[in-house]
Order: sequence, then C-alpha cells, then structure tokens
Amino acid sequence: MMEKKYFKTQSIFLLEFLYEFYFYLQIVSVLRSIHQKYKDLDGLIKKNCNIMSKKLTKELIKMERIIRVNENYVADFNTIFGWPLFLFLCSSLTNVLGCINVSLVQYYSTKFAFDSRKISIQCVFALVYLTSLLVIVNLCDKIEKATDKVAKLCYSYQENFAAFPNVREELFILARCAKNHKPSFTAGFYTFNRPTLTSLLVIVNLCDKIEKATDKVAKLCYSYQENFAAFPNVREELFILARCAKNHKPSFTAGFYTFNRPTLVGLLAGTISYTIIIVQFNINKN
Repeated sequence: MMEKKYFKTQSIFLLEFLYEFYFYLQIVSVLRSIHQKYKDLDGLIKKNCNIMSKKLTKELIKMERIIRVNENYVADFNTIFGWPLFLFLCSSLTNVLGCINVSLVQYYSTKFAFDSRKISIQCVFALVYLTSLLVIVNLCDKIEKATDKVAKLCYSYQENFAAFPNVREELFILARCAKNHKPSFTAGFYTFNRPTLTSLLVIVNLCDKIEKATDKVAKLCYSYQENFAAFPNVREELFILARCAKNHKPSFTAGFYTFNRPTLVGLLAGTISYTIIIVQFNINKN
C-alpha cells in the first residue's frame, strides 16, 4: 500500500482524477446509449425488411422519426457536454505531460530516494487518460458513422422490393434522411471525433497549401506576361492579377492565432523540447 504522505501531497491531484473519471463514466454511458439506439435501428430495418410486413411502409416512416430524434439526442449532448468534453480533452493532454514530468523528476532526482511505485502510479495515470480519450473518440466516431450504415442497409434492401414501388421509395427516403441527419459531436467550434485527432496533419497540410496557392497564381501571372509583350493591356492585367493574389493571401485563424503547418510544428517542437529540457535538467542536477 502507498504511504499516507503520498495521499496528503497528491490529494488535490487524486480528487481531480476521481472527478474526471466520474465525468468520463457519464460521457461513456450516454454515448453508449446513443450508439445502442442506432444499433437497434439497424435491427429494426433488418427485421422488417426480412419479414416483408404489410405495414412496412409505416414502419419505415417511423424509422425516419427515430433518426431525427437520435440527431436531437446528439444535439442535446453537445449542449450539455460539448464544452466539458473540450475541457476534458485539454485536461487529459495536460495531465499526460504532467505525469511524464513527475515520472522523470522522480527517476533522475538525487534529492529524493528512487520510488518505483510513484513512477508506476504516474505511468498508470497517463495510460488511463490516454485510454479514456481514445474510448470517447471511438464512440463518437461510431455514432457519426451509424447513419452511413443505415443508408447502406436501405440501399441494399431496396433491390428486394422491385415489385413494391412504395416500399422501395420509402427505403430511398429513409436512406436520404439518414444521410441528411448525420450526427456531429461539437462544442460550437470544433468537431470531436477520430479524424479530429488522426487527420490533424492532413488538415494542417491542406491549410498550408491553400495559403501558398496565391503565390502560385502570382508566379503563373509573372511567367505568362512575357508572352504578351505585344499586348500591353493584357500584360498590365496579368501584373494586376499577380498583385491582387499577393495582397489577398488567405490565412486560417481563430482570431488570435494562425492555423497552418508552422503552428503544428511549433506545438510538436514545444512538446518535444519540454520533454528534452526536463530530462537534461534532471541529468545536470545530478
């Protein structure tokens, strides 16, 4: 068992951890219930389409309402948990860095005796934060893709109802309804799903390419103007177009920072530098 002294010094951190764990359980339970509603909808489609009930058209109309209700559930989730989820994301990443810091200080410190238990505890905390974050992202991603699965089911079953145009038309309507009412987890300015984390590099690269597109336009204008030496008006317009492209260069920003490749490189460099500085600082102390 851990010493009582550890609980006294880390009481605030442990209390914060327990609160975040409770919040995590709430989030996961709500997300699982929403995901189950979409799974039940898949089961209803398969059941009714395989039985070929006489009331199939009415059942499909009911399913359209279920899709709209499920979308409202996600909208309510965003209203209640959107900002807390964003703060949980920031807190998780910050706590992971904090756990790394404490572990390295404990490992390299000569002032305090080496305590493998404390280092192990910090590593466990870091893994818990990362795992909880991945579980939430995975659930959000599954729910967002659930409507695509519904649409695919409708398109696959409509072939069996060639002799029933009304049912077939309702299946197409249900598929369109599923696509048009696709849920999205957001806190008002960002979408919380797997691509939010995994596609960050791609997004930054695209932003960087778009910002450089006007430079490419300007270069094209300067290269083509030589071909219009006999047409001064056209040549002048090419120069004007080049200046316009340079003066109206797009920039991705949130009002206080620019979102491009250097932004991401700076964040990654800052994280790596933080880890290296902590290691070197503790080595030099020894």
